[in-house]
Amino acid sequence: MLVCYSTEAGLELYGLMRQRYHAPRSHESTEYVKMTIAKRIDGKAKAEQLAESITAQAASLLGEHGITPGLAVVIIGEDPASQVYVRNKKRRA
Repeated sequence: MLVCYSTEAGLELYGLMRQRYHAPRSHESTEYVKMTIAKRIDGKAKAEQLAESITAQAASLLGEHGITPGLAVVIIGEDPASQVYVRNKKRRA
């Protein structure tokens, strides 16, 4: 098991919790890695880049092979949140 924590205190706390609540298993490694650098990303910009890339790939697929990509969804149950999620996916596609 590889564990990453951003602070020494977090790493120490995890070690104490691990000793108290979990006995080491033979297949687990007790190697710890301290994370020192975090990178902030713009999720909306990344999503837009991904959407543009997928649009270009879909256009290429249509132009080169005559295949139009599609979206198929199977919803089980009547969960309103699932309905909204699928509706938004269909709009985006």
